Amino acid sequence: MDDPIQYKCDFAFGTGFKKFCMISKYDVKNPDSIYIDRIENNTSCLLEKGDSNERTVKLVRIGLYEMLRLKPSITRFTLKDDSNIYCNGSTGERISMSYESLLKYNQTWYQQKFGAILPGFVSSTTNPLEESADGIIQLTMPINGVPTTFFVKTESSMFYFLQSLSNMDRPSTPYESIIQEIPQITSFQNEYESADTPRKFMANVRAKYTNPNSKLNKKEYCYAVAPWVSFYINALRIPLYYDQWYIPASTVIKPDEFKEEPMEQTNVIRTLHGGHRTTRSKPRSSIKRGSRRRIDQWGVIPYYPINSRFGGADDI
Repeated sequence: MDDPIQYKCDFAFGTGFKKFCMISKYDVKNPDSIYIDRIENNTSCLLEKGDSNERTVKLVRIGLYEMLRLKPSITRFTLKDDSNIYCNGSTGERISMSYESLLKYNQTWYQQKFGAILPGFVSSTTNPLEESADGIIQLTMPINGVPTTFFVKTESSMFYFLQSLSNMDRPSTPYESIIQEIPQITSFQNEYESADTPRKFMANVRAKYTNPNSKLNKKEYCYAVAPWVSFYINALRIPLYYDQWYIPASTVIKPDEFKEEPMEQTNVIRTLHGGHRTTRSKPRSSIKRGSRRRIDQWGVIPYYPINSRFGGADDI
């Protein structure tokens, strides 16, 4: 019997040609998953005002739902959780978005917004009385201030990751020792010595750059911590397992913002087939309303005028 046709396709969400804020990839060789290749800061995708982080969330939720509609057989969206927040918006000094989110919420950004998990996750609940099966362990910790119990397989990536989060709430390393390892912290001696845990130390640092109106000067904070904060979190031995995260397809629901309008223009580009790149139609300079076109068995590249900004200091 002949092998089934081999093909790949990209899913790009944005406002038009070279104005994509989210790009994902599907390969028939891995029919159970779609890889989220990148979500990026692209000012060309900004059409409305508002919080850029929340606009990115809307974009991703709509993208996940649309891709699942087109490929209903997939079971997960894989990703590499190594996103950065750039102090100037796009290049140069940066801080890890995962670390920043962990310090504030005890979850990564993808965990908090989209329910991303690591291998070994079974379930979670706010009811600590549930019993677990053999080979499953319970780990309880505050998530956004709410005690949450996770059921995970022992010796799994999810187990080790969750277990390591308590390192942020353990007694801090003596100041004389930490500056030997990370000398940049000398600029924050008062903030360090007045905190008894790493999480409280970082809260003190944020407070240093917060004005009397309780508004954080995000750019100053970003530039101040960028040279050393990743080394500091690494010293706490919190493994992020960057390339093991995934969003279960079973958790993706239709977002309130999702709508499908009649096509006004069709723009389909760079669909891969058998390793050869082809152009199905010439892209136009702009798109006024969302468009989508199926290409038989080849896949699809949809465009949506979704508003998103990702990776700047405003997202802290």
